[in-house]
Amino acid sequence: MFDLETVSDRALRSGAARWVGLAVGVVALGFLAQTLAADRARALEWVSSITPGGLAAFIVGFAIFHVGAVATLGPLLRDSQPALSIWSAAQLAKYLPVPGSAVVGMVGTTVRRGGTTRQGLGLIIRHTLLHMGAATAVGSVSVAAAAAGVGVPAPLTAAVAVIAGVGVAWLALRPLPAATAAGTIALAVATWALLGGLLALGFDAGDGAWLTVAGAYPASWVAGQLVVPVPAGIGVRESALLVLLGGALGAVGAATFALGTRLLHVASDGALAGVAHGWQAWRRARGAPVPDPDETA
Repeated sequence: MFDLETVSDRALRSGAARWVGLAVGVVALGFLAQTLAADRARALEWVSSITPGGLAAFIVGFAIFHVGAVATLGPLLRDSQPALSIWSAAQLAKYLPVPGSAVVGMVGTTVRRGGTTRQGLGLIIRHTLLHMGAATAVGSVSVAAAAAGVGVPAPLTAAVAVIAGVGVAWLALRPLPAATAAGTIALAVATWALLGGLLALGFDAGDGAWLTVAGAYPASWVAGQLVVPVPAGIGVRESALLVLLGGALGAVGAATFALGTRLLHVASDGALAGVAHGWQAWRRARGAPVPDPDETA
């Protein structure tokens, strides 16, 4: 009989999946490095074109991403579960060379609070599907542009992506009241739209490529989520960005954007962990109850 807990436990502990994931990530990053090395002068031009205002747009974009992720996690949690701590733990855990490592924080918290592995997996699956759906809808612009380049009608591609994305997000939130689900989906879509728009603004892709770049990062995030064994989707997202942005920015421009956004995303995850730790310390100093660190690891 199919048992979700058993299958999930085996998948999370699979040594084969771990090594396959690492191999995929290394190969993809190697290709990215080769692309940048082939025209270092052009890559440096792209980097030097980023202004302080552009860097600020990047930082604000990733801050909005984390705020939106925590806010949309709240409706899926019980009142006693700390959304900020759970999300920050998952963001740090995802870099571990273990397949599905990002689920550890969410599943572990549920189990330690008397729930089951199945309930914890339900939490991470619903939250991930919500954001995959929202990111797909926002990324439809970039996906449609790439599809048009190989002869597929762009409007049809965009329409299918939006409908599929919103549909997946809605199914992920079915246990919630309709009004709550609709509001949560709208917040997730707004989060990805703002993140993509600010990244495109910060990179100064130009008016002609702005929409394509704005949709590319959300679409690449979805690609990284689909390849579960790869820690944090490293290499997979970057490869997706090369495909989606190659026509708009050129190979070197796309590779520069991919590497830059990866580094900034990692930095934002570290900053988030610091904020979560500071929040817990502040709550503890005020005498308010805070989550047991063991329950949010």
